[in-house]
Amino acid sequence: MELDPAIALQINERLGQLLSILRPAQQEDSGGIQLGIQKATRSSTLYIGESANCPWYRLTEEQKQIPIEEDSIVGYVTGLALRIQHNEKHGDKVKLIIGFDGGKEKFRIVSGVSTVFSRGVLAALLSGDFTKDTLVRFTLKLGDDGKVVLPSVFLAESGQLVFGEKGLVTETNAEERAAEAAEKLGVLFKGLDEPSSGGAASSLVSRGSR
Repeated sequence: MELDPAIALQINERLGQLLSILRPAQQEDSGGIQLGIQKATRSSTLYIGESANCPWYRLTEEQKQIPIEEDSIVGYVTGLALRIQHNEKHGDKVKLIIGFDGGKEKFRIVSGVSTVFSRGVLAALLSGDFTKDTLVRFTLKLGDDGKVVLPSVFLAESGQLVFGEKGLVTETNAEERAAEAAEKLGVLFKGLDEPSSGGAASSLVSRGSR
């Protein structure tokens, strides 16, 4: 039995009216979040090291350095990890990765584990009154030789200097100090013996992931 065309048209019109009522309600229930297929949010990686007279840089997909002229970053430390970077030319090197929540953008800050920057930041996190909810500011500058990156670490809200660029940092076991700092802050820590994965990298920049 075929449906009368006039009745079919009426049904179609009624369905259209019903959908127009439901769509605003669905959008309201989503809390204003865009629905459907979206581009995945990824954290940006910042590399500590001299680049065109700047103390840090980004890398393009072609591995070209893009110097960062700004000298400070403000946000929350969300995780710490140690990873081995394989390099055929310079050999394997251990890197400290700092997960950092900068508000609209999440970051992974990468630096050689034995550098002045890494040792200074770890010393600051261990000595200062820090938790995962402490808003911090890292300020970077190049040393007199134009190569070494010197960090200053502040409590961002009060402006209190916790570790200055001239601070003395002793050589200690980096993995132990990174683990201690993560424990003190209450954030995620990934050691050298833990496998590296995309999920682990993502969790470093997620606040409250621990």
